[in-house]
Amino acid sequence: MDDKPAASSAESARGVALARLVSRLLAAAASGTGLVLGWWGFFLGFPDLPFSLVSPRQVGSDCEAARVLCEAASAVGGALISFLLTTALVLGLSLPIGWGLLWLLRVRPAYPTALLGPVLAWAIGSMADRLTSIAGGEPPVALAGCAGIGYATAAFVTTTTLPRYWRFAVLSALVVAWLLLMSLVKA
Repeated sequence: MDDKPAASSAESARGVALARLVSRLLAAAASGTGLVLGWWGFFLGFPDLPFSLVSPRQVGSDCEAARVLCEAASAVGGALISFLLTTALVLGLSLPIGWGLLWLLRVRPAYPTALLGPVLAWAIGSMADRLTSIAGGEPPVALAGCAGIGYATAAFVTTTTLPRYWRFAVLSALVVAWLLLMSLVKA
């Protein structure tokens, strides 16, 4: 008689642990998806940010002899600086915003998921791009889906309630799949 209540409490404890894990994964996926869609909306609303520091129309007077070459060089420099500033802005603000979102959504510990989420989102996005060429479709939706899967995978790998070998197996499978796809499938 005593075995049945113990078995039912063990089953209910497993059910609660599974429910917490699922809510952790869903919260992390929502956080990653929200970050990508938020940045997409931000850059849709402010397309000129960050400001281009080098404009092809502001060519120095010492460059009049090869004006076309100087304009091309300043345009490439401006594009490179804009790309670097955009990358720094997005990564520099996404990490604390992602950590705050994860913390508000009660994903504990939040900081490893916030740090590992963008890395895994990039890996999953590059695999998806190699497999299906999603870059030609709807980039914000595809990137948001990849970010959601990446953040959920990061939440799964960084959870403390699962045995370490499960977490290691999932991360190892992801790394092996990424390495195989990057080496076998041509871009």
